[in-house]
Amino acid sequence: MAFYVSSNKVVDNTGAFVPQQFATRATLPTGSAAYMAFITGHGDPTISTGQAVSNTGYESGVTWYKFLTKPANYKNETMLAQGTVAGGYVGSSLWTNIQHVNHATDILHEMKNTLSMTCRYGGWFSTDLAAYYCQFMDGSGVNKQLWTTFTVSTIASLPSSTSGECPNSVQAGPKSMNTKGVLVHNQTSQYITFSTDTWTSGGFNPVTNQRFGGGAFGEVYSYSYSWNNGSVNKLNWSNNTWTQTSSGGPASVGNLYGKTLITKLDYWYYAGDVSGGNGFNQYNNSSDTWTSRGGQAYSGQSEQPSIMGQDWGYFIGGYNASTQNGVSQKIHYSTHTISRTTQADAGRSTSSAASGWGPQY
Repeated sequence: MAFYVSSNKVVDNTGAFVPQQFATRATLPTGSAAYMAFITGHGDPTISTGQAVSNTGYESGVTWYKFLTKPANYKNETMLAQGTVAGGYVGSSLWTNIQHVNHATDILHEMKNTLSMTCRYGGWFSTDLAAYYCQFMDGSGVNKQLWTTFTVSTIASLPSSTSGECPNSVQAGPKSMNTKGVLVHNQTSQYITFSTDTWTSGGFNPVTNQRFGGGAFGEVYSYSYSWNNGSVNKLNWSNNTWTQTSSGGPASVGNLYGKTLITKLDYWYYAGDVSGGNGFNQYNNSSDTWTSRGGQAYSGQSEQPSIMGQDWGYFIGGYNASTQNGVSQKIHYSTHTISRTTQADAGRSTSSAASGWGPQY
């Protein structure tokens, strides 16, 4: 016999629980309309007992609870707790420093370890073990930083580099598939195999010119956006081939150096441009469409390194068409909003620096 609560089936004929699905925490029903629910926009299961946390105050209306132990799904297979920004520049001054942010506190500080090279417009990758920072327009060096000790080492150089334009960085999302990092530039590619830290030319050439740092990934595909091609391209990892979507470009964003922020949910963000555009846009992986989310908290910011987090992420510094800076913004995935986060402001300009994100050890 199936059981229902307020017309919602919560137990089926076999005795199995049937979680209800809601887009966000805000849309969860009050009371106990379903004993279990799954928040699709967060990848979180919840349970309701109908009993409020408190008899008074804000928590008097809280009857839904998140599980303390997370499911071993794509979102939670690696719990991201920290991030880094390596290099950057202002004018003719290029940096070798690495700055680190703790996601629990939003506090950013400069680390003791430094790069063996300068790094801007270079490309970047992360695994659960290490972050990789690439030098592209100023050379072909590559550094690897371990999350356990933050030790930085020099590994094999890029097969090729160029001057004046940054590549797009893409890799697979799920941990089991995240074995390679690909740099795409125009219609060429080169990739690193993480297990051996070796580089190979070709193998992932895009169908249209791709550049300027607009790379992202999801659970199934990786994505690349270059403003001058009008639509997002996506990479199918099952056959290593690219296709161009019919997405068009994001709303309220101009041209050139806007950047992406990746999430472990079914969307990613694109924001900013050097001509003064202030757009903040969400790309929806399941429909290959854009949604405008208003403007940035720091007007006109572009060239901003981005750090993916578990439930939120960061833009650390950038360039707002008049000043290269270390101004930081925090992106809240649950509400698709962006806010200023002064405690995460960088100690120097991080315009066009490389990014990393990893677990806590």
